[in-house]
Formats: sequence, structure tokens, C-alpha cells
Amino acid sequence: MSSKFEKAVAYVQGLDKQGSGPDNDTKLEFYKYYKQATVGDADPAKEPSRLQFVERAKWVAWNGIKGMSKEDAKDNYVKQLIKVRYASLPVILHLNIISVPKGQASRRADPQRTRRLNYLARWVTRMVSIPVFCN
Repeated sequence: MSSKFEKAVAYVQGLDKQGSGPDNDTKLEFYKYYKQATVGDADPAKEPSRLQFVERAKWVAWNGIKGMSKEDAKDNYVKQLIKVRYASLPVILHLNIISVPKGQASRRADPQRTRRLNYLARWVTRMVSIPVFCN
């Protein structure tokens, strides 16, 4: 699992460099699992003050999974990446080509169009595979 974890970490860090990074809530999810996997439980003595908003939010998220093993944290990090990657799949598949033009709602579906849509769906499904997890 650690090689998948390391590849997943590199992939997530690359998202921020490309400018297409996840939102702050998702970043907190990645952060807490990363810290738990690499450091272990959060140290209560190093709890940031309430005025340090960003550091406090990170620490609270990390402390929320106290007691989780490092291997479970690595596994959850990889699962989080899969969840984030596949969350955009419905948006990709919704290409507005499924809508029926006005006046044609009662007509039979065009077999050629159906074949094209099926081909497109298979192609998109293959293209969305996550290259991070290839061994």
C-alpha cells in the first residue's frame, strides 16, 4: 500500500501546482490522513491557538482521527483520492448529447446515435482511469 500511497501523495501535490487543486474541505481530508500516516497521532501539547485559523483547522481535522493506524490512514488517503477523482465523472459523462431535440420526444431512438453514445461512454470510462495506481 505504501507505494500506492506515495504515488497518490505525488499526484495530489501535483494538482496544486497545476492550479486545479481540490477545495479546502477536501484538502483537509488529504491533510489529516497524510499527517496520521506519516507522523501518527496529533500532539495535544502542540494544539494551535484559536486565533490561528488555518493551523487550528488542520490540527482539529488531524486530531479527529486520533488512534487510526498508519496503514489505515494510508489506505484512507488513497480512497479519498479515488473518491475525489470519480466525483467529477458524472460531469464528464453529462455532455448534453443525451437530450432529445424539441418535437422528437416521441420518435424511436436512432440506432446509429445509440451506438455512438455507447462507444463514447466506454471510451470516457477507460480514459478516466487513475494512472496513479498502475503498478
